[in-house]
Amino acid sequence: MIKGIALNPLDTRFLDLSKSSRMPNVLIISESPFTIANGFGATLCTLFYGSPTDTIRQLYPIGTYSDVPILRSRAQRIKGMNGMGVGGTLQHLRFRAGFSAAWGNCYSRHWLKRFLGTWKPDVVYCFFCSNSLLNYATWASQTIGCPLALHVADEPRGENTEACLRASLPKARTRIAISEKMASHYSAHYGCDFHITHNGAGDSLLTTQRSRNDNAFVIRYIGSIHPPEYEDSNFWTLESFARAVKTIAATAPQVRLELIGGGSITQKTIDQNPLPGPVSYCAEVKQSELFPLLVNADMLIIPLGFNAAGANRQQYSFSTKLPEYLGSGTPTLVYGPAENATVEYCASRGFDYVVTRLDQLQIEAIIREIISQGAQARKAAEHLREYTRKNLSAKEQRTRFQRILIDSCASS
Repeated sequence: MIKGIALNPLDTRFLDLSKSSRMPNVLIISESPFTIANGFGATLCTLFYGSPTDTIRQLYPIGTYSDVPILRSRAQRIKGMNGMGVGGTLQHLRFRAGFSAAWGNCYSRHWLKRFLGTWKPDVVYCFFCSNSLLNYATWASQTIGCPLALHVADEPRGENTEACLRASLPKARTRIAISEKMASHYSAHYGCDFHITHNGAGDSLLTTQRSRNDNAFVIRYIGSIHPPEYEDSNFWTLESFARAVKTIAATAPQVRLELIGGGSITQKTIDQNPLPGPVSYCAEVKQSELFPLLVNADMLIIPLGFNAAGANRQQYSFSTKLPEYLGSGTPTLVYGPAENATVEYCASRGFDYVVTRLDQLQIEAIIREIISQGAQARKAAEHLREYTRKNLSAKEQRTRFQRILIDSCASS
C-alpha cells in the first residue's frame, strides 16, 4: 500500500468505489518519486494513497526510493534523460545493450521491457512539467500499446514546448490540468478537453483541533523559500511580509513569524539573506508535527513570487499547500500576483485574505485585523475548513482521479 509522505493527507481508505470497479495497472512516469517532499511527491501520495503496490510501477528522472522498501523493486530512476550521456562511448554502448533507458532523444525498448517484466500496464500516467518527460511518456505509451493519461503540473520547461504539447496532447486518451486556469487556457489553446485534479486535505487534518493556549500571535509559513535571484523566487514576497511583522511587533511584541521546512535551499537562502524582524527558522520537522503546526498557528501565509518572468511561467500553477492551509481552520493569507491560478481561485470565491500586489501597509492592516478579532477570526475561518471538506479534500480529489484513470482504460 502506498503510504503518505511529506505534506500529504493520510486517509484510512483509498477511495469509495463500487465492488465491480477495479484498480487499473498504472505505469507512473513523473518528475519525482513519492518520497520527494515537494509538490510532486505530496500530490502523488494524495492521488495514489492506499493503492495496492501490485497495480503500480513508477519511472522518474530524479530522487530516491531508498526510504520506501516496499516500492524499491517497483520503481526505477530514468538515467540518460535530458541528453545525459550524449557523446560518451560507454553510455552509448550501455544504451545499445539495453542497460540505459535513454540516450539523448533516443529511448530503449529493451530497457523498458526488462523493467516491466511480465507486468502489463492498463494506462501510462505522466505527471510532468518538462518536455523531456512528456516525450518519453508519449513514446512509452505507444511502445507498450496502452492509453496515455497526461497530467500537467506546471507550464512545461524545455525547448519547443508548444510543438511538444501539440504533438502529445492529442495522442493522450485523457488530459488533466492542475488548476482551473490551466484547464481553461489549454483547452482553448490546444483544442483538447481537460479534467482538473490536484492535492487535497486529508481527514486527519480536517478533524485536528487547536491545542495551543498562550498569548503569542504566531504566523507560519511551511515550505520552500527560493533565493532572490531566481525568477520564480518568493523571497521578496516574504521579505515584504516580514517587514510588516517587524512594524507591528514594535508595539505588539507577542507577534512573530515562523518559517518551517524547505530543505537545504531554504536554509541557504535564509542564511545569506536574513529577514527583518522577529523571524525564526526551523529546517526540519517531523511528519506527525505538520498538521498541528498548521492548526495551532494564529495565521498562515502562502507567498508567491511577483517577478514578472516567474509570475508568467507560474500563472497556471496551483499551490500544493492551499487545501491543507484552508483545511486547518486557521486564517490564511494568499499573497501573490492576481494572474496566478492559486490567487485567482481564492479571489473568485471571495476568500477573506488575498493580496495581489507587494503592499506592506495592506499586510499590516490584515495582521492587525486578525489580532484584534481574536477567536472570532478563527471562527470565521471555519467556513474555509468546511469548504475544503466539500471541495478540496483528499478523498474527493482521489475519487475523481480514480474515475478518470478507469475511464482512460475504457475502449474509445
